[in-house]
Amino acid sequence: VFRKLFLKNHIPEPPYGRLDIYKLYLNQLNWEGHETVSLKTADGHETGHAHNVLIQVAHDFGIGAGIFFILFCVFAGIKSIFYFMHHKEESTALIPLGVLAVFGICGLVEWVFLPYIPTGFGFLFLYIRR
Repeated sequence: VFRKLFLKNHIPEPPYGRLDIYKLYLNQLNWEGHETVSLKTADGHETGHAHNVLIQVAHDFGIGAGIFFILFCVFAGIKSIFYFMHHKEESTALIPLGVLAVFGICGLVEWVFLPYIPTGFGFLFLYIRR
């Protein structure tokens, strides 16, 4: 209704939603990965990317890298919880857990593991240690 009332010359949405895109990418997973990031749908639309960080990593670099990335995210979550438990008195103790939560939530619906996207940069920056 909003589009019809206020956006008279809008571009129509493609018929594929995110779940359809996820299925398309999951059906293409292999152990070697792919040279291209985007896929074409059955009717020729270009997806751009998977709109999910876990699926995109597995698609681009292979199933093994996807498994490693999931384990890395789990490790980062455990590390964030331990950091909070040992530094409760500090006012910044929840920052690692907060950054990981933002990365996780945004990563479910978008490809955010890139250094020029703030959530991806924050995630990478937060877990770089001496």
